Amino acid sequence: SEEVFSKTAEELKLKGLNPTADQKKIIEKEFKKASNMRYACQLANLGVSLALLGLIIPIFTRKSTKKKHAEEMKIAQQQLSSSGNPAVLND
Repeated sequence: SEEVFSKTAEELKLKGLNPTADQKKIIEKEFKKASNMRYACQLANLGVSLALLGLIIPIFTRKSTKKKHAEEMKIAQQQLSSSGNPAVLND
């Protein structure tokens, strides 16, 4: 943060502008807000990643696996019934 502030002050001096003490305080305050916003965005990103990896993807995978298993069981039962075997598969 201090490095960014000093670079901003250098750029202002190169343009011929000399920030006053009040302007420097405002600049520091804005940089602090930007740092807090970046921190909040990083936390939100982490939260979304954890939610996807921990909740949504496993639920989707489990649902699709159950669906495929049910389809395979249905095909197996149809094959058994068409072969004349009276045995029935149970879940």
